[in-house]
Amino acid sequence: WNGSGDIFVAWSWKGDGVAGGTLNEDGTIDSQVNVNTAAGFSIIEFAGIDDSTPTVGHGLTEAPEFVIAKNRDENGRWIVYATPLADGDNLWLNLTNAESADTAYIQGQDNTSSVIQLNQSSGNNNLGHSGDTIIMYAWHSVPGYSKMGTYEGNQNVDGTFVYTGFRPAFIIVKEQDNVSQWVLKDDKRSNSYNPQDERLAPNLDNGPLGSGRDLDMVSNGFKFREDASDSSAMNDSATYVYIAFAASPFKYANAR
Repeated sequence: WNGSGDIFVAWSWKGDGVAGGTLNEDGTIDSQVNVNTAAGFSIIEFAGIDDSTPTVGHGLTEAPEFVIAKNRDENGRWIVYATPLADGDNLWLNLTNAESADTAYIQGQDNTSSVIQLNQSSGNNNLGHSGDTIIMYAWHSVPGYSKMGTYEGNQNVDGTFVYTGFRPAFIIVKEQDNVSQWVLKDDKRSNSYNPQDERLAPNLDNGPLGSGRDLDMVSNGFKFREDASDSSAMNDSATYVYIAFAASPFKYANAR
């Protein structure tokens, strides 16, 4: 991550700055949380316990809509839950798999304004595995700053428009029902004008994947400008999960 002459990109979210986090006892598992409630963001660390349906407190004021989790003590998947997924279904940030319930790690629709519901299951990267340290990153939508949800692609150069209510600076997209790459876009690595064509895939260790998956980042959302049909497309005739964040937070976003 610091190779001589290499160019790097990073995306950062600010918590509350309390070193080591703050004890949260809302769930059946105690957690340490670092929370920014205004930005709808929380970092959660906890130790797994043997419980068929454990819960863990997240410190936010609303139920998380997008959660990324990893067992730090075992080899295993990066687990993703997004609100549009069926209850008990998950995606994996390091894989191209479609939505699946075969390993049900985050129960999802049972998340509340105080806890995240886990689902005990087999596997060495289980989020409830006794004694293992788990890290989670959780978000919920905040008007004018962040938006999570789904959209339907149309496989057309006059692509789908996704309304967010702000100009995005960072977007992650994944087809929900089929095998496909994750696609990550931002407004720093590509053109200073639309369309934005450079992309990364979190499930790959490649560098930038180059042009050809174009989208416009506009003052109130994003619109696709490509009609390619392959595993890295973002506008096939399919359902996609997305998470987007603003360039200028809240009500101060500028047109582009």
